Amino acid sequence: MQRKLALTLLVCLACIACCHAWKQIVVPEKPTLPPAFSAAVHVQRNYKPYQEYFRWFRDEKLQKARVDRLAEVHGETLFHSFIYDHSEQKMFAVFFRGEVATCFTKTIRGNLTHFDLSEAEFLGKSYVYFDPVYHWQLETDRYHFELFDTPEPHRELRKVSFFIKPNGKAGSWTMHEFDAGSQDESLFMINDKVKQSCTPYHGEAESASLPSHDHHAFLSLYTQ
Repeated sequence: MQRKLALTLLVCLACIACCHAWKQIVVPEKPTLPPAFSAAVHVQRNYKPYQEYFRWFRDEKLQKARVDRLAEVHGETLFHSFIYDHSEQKMFAVFFRGEVATCFTKTIRGNLTHFDLSEAEFLGKSYVYFDPVYHWQLETDRYHFELFDTPEPHRELRKVSFFIKPNGKAGSWTMHEFDAGSQDESLFMINDKVKQSCTPYHGEAESASLPSHDHHAFLSLYTQ
């Protein structure tokens, strides 16, 4: 009898503990990206042998974005800037080789729209570089995303992992030095002489304002 009573008491205590733990799990508001920000981004992919870093500037009010990074061109590592001016429907790519600056320009289409993370599903809490974060997932027909953003009072997207279902490619973007706020318009300006020398690239018009092949995954998060 005493053993049965002790077992019943133990079950009751376990139920109380579970209820208490459940009350502690409060689903936070959905993650968001501010309309204007800058960030240093660390990129890892399972389909490229190297890691990548780039600096990302974005301002929806200005309808402009910029990406600065190092990239290999014909076996040579060059610094280059991509300027996406959606107000003029133009993209400028400026490559720097020592004292030489070479510019190409291409037509882009559409507006610099907002990221839509409203369908993200809360999974719980986790850590990115030992910083506490909220853990989310977002599923589409083509992509699987895992999102990590910092808790209150300063909600900031810390990391995005993606899996491209049709081809099995996967990777992640980890945000460092994230700075929400309006961007200075001078960041998106090109030297007049360099701009005048830009060679038109007559390829298919793009809507991308992100670098590299995996930008298409992130473009799918844009609201239309």
